[in-house]
Amino acid sequence: MFKRRVHCRYCSKTNAVKKHGTAPSGYQRYRCGHCQKTFQINYIYQAYKISDEEIVNKMQNGLDNEFNDLSINVNYL
Repeated sequence: MFKRRVHCRYCSKTNAVKKHGTAPSGYQRYRCGHCQKTFQINYIYQAYKISDEEIVNKMQNGLDNEFNDLSINVNYL
């Protein structure tokens, strides 16, 4: 079975991220053991949606394409 590596949206670590329950919306929540912050990959509330500037910054910092695709909600069929 394939496991997706989740990057912390705050500190970009992958090895410290663990599942942290689900949000009321049903989306999976994650917690970073490095920076101690919690986050979701998908948000319904638009104020927490990742901005274009954040996407460009993460891409310039060399994060993998899978995370970038998730950040901008690109789905492959």
